[in-house]
Amino acid sequence: MRIALGRSLAVTLTLACTSVGLGPPIQAQSIQGRDAEITIGGRLHSQFATSSVEDSDPNFFIRRARIAVDVGLGDRLDGRVITDFAGGGASLQDAYIRYRLAPALRVSVGQFKRAFDLFELESSTRLPLVERDGRIPGFSGCTGVSGTCSYSRITEKLNYAGRDVGIRFDGSLAETVDYMVTVTNGTGLNIPDANGGKSVSGRLTFEVAPNIRVGTNAGIHDWAFDPGAPDPESTEYALAGGADIMYGGYGGGPLLMGSVVFGDNWKAADGFGTPSSFVALQVLGSYYHELVNVESLHGIEPVLRLSYGDPSRDVSDDGGILLTPGAHIYFSGRNRLGVNVDVFSPETGDTEISLKSMWYIYF
Repeated sequence: MRIALGRSLAVTLTLACTSVGLGPPIQAQSIQGRDAEITIGGRLHSQFATSSVEDSDPNFFIRRARIAVDVGLGDRLDGRVITDFAGGGASLQDAYIRYRLAPALRVSVGQFKRAFDLFELESSTRLPLVERDGRIPGFSGCTGVSGTCSYSRITEKLNYAGRDVGIRFDGSLAETVDYMVTVTNGTGLNIPDANGGKSVSGRLTFEVAPNIRVGTNAGIHDWAFDPGAPDPESTEYALAGGADIMYGGYGGGPLLMGSVVFGDNWKAADGFGTPSSFVALQVLGSYYHELVNVESLHGIEPVLRLSYGDPSRDVSDDGGILLTPGAHIYFSGRNRLGVNVDVFSPETGDTEISLKSMWYIYF
């Protein structure tokens, strides 16, 4: 392997030390605009990544640079716009209008995350992971979805999880039961619909005990099949479902998250439009330890993630295991430095490693 992990780790630790002197965090600002209460905030995530893949160079880049504008229009109507400026361009992330009819029913129209899995719905400002999908720069080998055969890689690239445009219904049916349903184009972030069909996702979560929530989710994804179809560009439908559990919370003590999903891999369909099937699971554990009497530092959180994905059960030995040890150092609130080592072991081929560090500013 060509990776210089020692040198990369030295770079990470040096930048971590220089970060300790950061001043107090910038706070979100609220202003009055016409008949609306407007709150402006954002996040900046700056990442360094390197890997053991040959010809993959160490790289500094801006992972996220987002400005969020929340608009309140009275007691029932509000909206949100989040724009991302990372990558040298601008793209819409969240952009929706929401009307609260009652605690049991809120209706949102626009672009938002689909009602599917736990790990995708959790904010990147909260999860103690540098990358949800555990990507290895320069590595590509997962059937239908490329990249690593990890839980989040599969759910995102098959368009079961992630942002889409449509309508969302959500609310609380009781003090311990929440639901979410989305009806969307199915094509993903900032992409027009490709056919006449729509994708539907639904999610239920239950608080079964203090600090313990279990959830179940299902999705129907529409996709346009063309080559060899009796009806060219006909709309086909793929199914997926899963269950998850979350114990604890963020910023204090233990956190445990686990999820399993399964369904149709429509990107690995045969010549007649029949999808293959996939299964993926992921477990994450961390512990936030508050640092007392340590200047400029508020806490440290070691983390360990185990993810398994089999993208096509019709293909032998095309899955893999992702192991991610790491730690996050907190300066205040969600402002932190995270270091992850993603180790991906495919069922065939060589194990590859990626060292990542990311600096998070939340305001």
